[in-house]
Amino acid sequence: MDAENSNGREVSGFAGKAKPQCTDRIHFCRRDVLESAAVSTPKLTFTIEGSDDDKGRVAIDDFARFCENIARCLRRIEGIVSDDGTGGIRYRVANLKCGSATVTLEAVRTRTRGPDKRREVVRLFRDTCTGIQDGNIDPRVTMDDLQAFRELGEPLQRGAKTIRIAGRVLRPSYMTNIDNFLTQYFPSEGFVSGILEKLNVHNKFEFALYPPVSGRQITCVFHRDQLDVVRSAIKRQVTVHGTLFFQPDNPFPDKVQVKEIQIHPSNDELPTLHDVQKLGKWGIGEQSAVEFVRAIRSE
Repeated sequence: MDAENSNGREVSGFAGKAKPQCTDRIHFCRRDVLESAAVSTPKLTFTIEGSDDDKGRVAIDDFARFCENIARCLRRIEGIVSDDGTGGIRYRVANLKCGSATVTLEAVRTRTRGPDKRREVVRLFRDTCTGIQDGNIDPRVTMDDLQAFRELGEPLQRGAKTIRIAGRVLRPSYMTNIDNFLTQYFPSEGFVSGILEKLNVHNKFEFALYPPVSGRQITCVFHRDQLDVVRSAIKRQVTVHGTLFFQPDNPFPDKVQVKEIQIHPSNDELPTLHDVQKLGKWGIGEQSAVEFVRAIRSE
C-alpha cells in the first residue's frame, strides 16, 4: 500500500528497494506485477473530508465505518451482477492519503474460471451513486441495496464536510433521494410465484425469484431454518408466501420477507392425459360430461 510521508509526498511500497522489472524471463517477476501489466485493474477512489473544526481531518472510527460501508455496497453490487451472488473479487488498498482521507481500491480476481465481473461491478457501483444523486436508480437495485448506499452517505449527517466517490461530490440530494425512494414502498401480506435462483448465504439469507415476466427479479429474504427447503427448490417453480414490499403502480414486489415456500412439481412430475385415462370412467351417473361440470361449478 502507498502512503504519504510527513512532507505530503507519496512513499512507494518499494521504497529503499529496487522495483522488480519484468523481462522475458517471466519467473523472475512478481505475480502481482505481472497481473497489473497483463490486465488493467479496475479502481475506485473515495474521499471523505472532515469538518472545518477538525481542519478537514477525519476521525479514525468515522473512516473505519466509511470503509466498511464501501465494502458492503460493493458486495451488494456483486450480488446484482453475478449469477451465484458473488463476483469472485477482493478489494485491496492501492493508495492511501491522509488529511482529508482518500483511499483508492483496486478490484482483484480471486478465481481464474468464469467471467470477469470486476469492471461491471465497478461501473454499476459508480452508476448507482450517480443515479441516486440524479434520481434515476437502476431497477435491479433493491431496498436493502439502497439502505447500504444510504449508510455510505451518512458521514455527511455527522459533520463530514465532503464525500467524493470516483471524482464526484455527493450532494444533499443523494440522501434526500434515497429517503424518498425508501418511503415509497408499502407492505402487503400475500404470495408470488416464479423460478427460484441465485441463492446467497454470504452474511445473509436471500434468493432471487423470477416471475413469468422478462427482466423482473424479486429479492426474497428467508430465515436460516428454511435453508434446506430453499436448497431443494433451486431452479424449481415455487410460490412464496409472506410480506411483499411494493412500489406504487408496480404489479410485482421488489422484496419478500418469506414465511412459507411451496415447491411445485416439475412438468415431468405432472400427470398426463394418459394417466387420467387410466383412472377409468368417472361416477357421474346418467349426467353427461357437460351437465356434470356445470353441476360442480361454483358459479
